[in-house]
Amino acid sequence: MHDSGIKFSKTACYPNGRLTCSAVALVVCDLPAARHLSCLAGVSSHFYCSACDCYHKSTYGRVDFKNWTPRDRDKLRAYAEQWRDAATSAEREALFKAHGVRYSELWHLPYWDPSRQLVIDPMHCLLEGLVPHHTRNLLGLTSKSTASASTPLAFSYDFGEVPSGTMTTKEMTQVSTIQALLLSQMIIPDEEACFNKLKDSLFHKNIGPLKYICNNLGCVLQKTGRMFKIDYVKALLEWRRGKPLTAPIEEPQFGTAEVLGRIRDVIRDASVPTWLGSVPSDFGDASAGTLKADEWRSLITVYLPIALVSLWVKY
Repeated sequence: MHDSGIKFSKTACYPNGRLTCSAVALVVCDLPAARHLSCLAGVSSHFYCSACDCYHKSTYGRVDFKNWTPRDRDKLRAYAEQWRDAATSAEREALFKAHGVRYSELWHLPYWDPSRQLVIDPMHCLLEGLVPHHTRNLLGLTSKSTASASTPLAFSYDFGEVPSGTMTTKEMTQVSTIQALLLSQMIIPDEEACFNKLKDSLFHKNIGPLKYICNNLGCVLQKTGRMFKIDYVKALLEWRRGKPLTAPIEEPQFGTAEVLGRIRDVIRDASVPTWLGSVPSDFGDASAGTLKADEWRSLITVYLPIALVSLWVKY
C-alpha cells in the first residue's frame, strides 16, 4: 500500500477513480496493548523495553542513557520469523524466552520498526504512569508517607556510646530519650514556653540518666553538696540554651504533612472553571481511591503548583 498504492475506481470527489498510498506511521496505545499488538514480551519480563537493548530486571532504574542502544529492527524481524517457522510449541517457547519476540502481523510491513513506531500514548504514559509514580513514590505525597516523615533536629551532637554494664536497660532507654529531647527543635513561638516544656519532660526521667548526661556534656552544676533531680535538669537546660533553637532553613521538602495539608486546602478552597477536572479533597488517603487521568492533570498543572508556591514563598 505504501509503494504501489490502491486504486479506487470511484470516490465522492473523484468520479474517475483515485490512487492512494498509505502507511502505518505510528502505533499509539497503552503499554500492555502495545506489547500485545507487537507480540513483544511484557514489561514485567527481562525484555522490559521495546525501544532499547536494556535487558534483565536487575537493571531497572539504570540512567546511563548514553549507553542505551536501540533494538535492531533486522534482528527483531529475524527472531520473529524464527518463532513463526518453529515446528513445535516447545521450540517457540524457547525462542521467545531467549529473544522476547513472537511473530506479529505488523511484520508484513517491510518498514515496520517497533523500536521507533511503537508509541505509548501520553495519557497512560504521563498522567497514569509517571505522574502517580513521582507523586506517591518519589515525592511521598501520601498520608502514609507524611506520617512517617521525621522532624529535623535543631542541631547535631555526638553523645558517644554509653559504656556497657553501667546502666539498666530502662536507664539506657531514658538516656536515648533525653538526648533526643535535647536535640529537638524549639518550635513554639514563645521561647520560655519551649524550655518549660523541655523542663517538664526531663523532670519525668530518672536521676541516674540525667546525671550521666550532665557528666557526659560537662555541664556546670549551680550548687555543691547533695544533688537532686532538679539540679541536673537545670544544668541540662542551661546547656541547651547555648545551642540553636531550630534547624537551619534548608531546601523545601515535599513529603511532609504540611505540604500534603496545604495541597488539600487548595483543592478544597480554590475557585476553578467548571470544565477543570476535580480532585478528591482527601487526596493522599487510601479513601480517595484511584485518580483518573484528568484528575492527575488538574493536580499537577493547577492545584500542586498553587500549593507549593504559596507554601514555599519564604524560600
